[in-house]
Amino acid sequence: MPYGIIYIFGKIPGITGLCIAGVFSASLGTLSSAVNALANITVEDFIKPFCCFKNISDTWMTFIAKLLAVGYTGLILLMALVASSFGSILEAATIVYCMITAPILGIYLLGMFTTTANEKGTLIGLLMGVALYAWAGFGNNITKPAITTLPRSTAGCHTNSSVDLLSVSTEASVTESVTEILNFTRDEESSDIFEVYKLSYMWLPLFSVAVTLVVGYITSFLLKLCIQVPEVKPETISPFVRKFYFKSLKKTDEPKSKEKKEKEWS
Repeated sequence: MPYGIIYIFGKIPGITGLCIAGVFSASLGTLSSAVNALANITVEDFIKPFCCFKNISDTWMTFIAKLLAVGYTGLILLMALVASSFGSILEAATIVYCMITAPILGIYLLGMFTTTANEKGTLIGLLMGVALYAWAGFGNNITKPAITTLPRSTAGCHTNSSVDLLSVSTEASVTESVTEILNFTRDEESSDIFEVYKLSYMWLPLFSVAVTLVVGYITSFLLKLCIQVPEVKPETISPFVRKFYFKSLKKTDEPKSKEKKEKEWS
């Protein structure tokens, strides 16, 4: 966009700077509202509920929110510096954006298709999904594993007119050597890299969703054995799962209800 503005309005003095300033001010306004929202949500949901912060005045809470806003701003600047080292804008946007959205998709799938998932289990699954996604994504960017290209050949390509005096055998050897150069890969350099770092950034969201599903489900199941969890309402589950789950639940409840009635009559 800045290049287009300079190309179109470059000959008009003042218009180029005005348009670019408007674009950047709009983006900064969006970022400032996002930072303020993050700071307020952190104060209301993660700081105020604790006993040691319940009696703190609103002035101190405002001061804490401002400190959090400064911290979130520094984190965004750090992420921008890290994202600038990525190979392309698509790769940087995918890694940064899907770091949160992919685990959230895993949470939605847990809530829609399972009756075991609970609040604490899904929260642990979310944190694990974000942490492993960031570890794999930034590890891939730091190590930069070699990409194995498909084999290419120069056989059948027309030679330059300046080498017409070469024999056919010499031409064949030149073709083979050029083909070997094109097919060269740094296998020895990438052999020591951890396998997770070799994942493409396109596969990282699926990896994060799988981690969130597995960790969230197992943690929820273990917590369900230790603490009492409220029963799942039929309206909160996907209709596809609702048919099978509650049909089997009714079948298991029928013998119990018959036994209760027999005991009451006896």
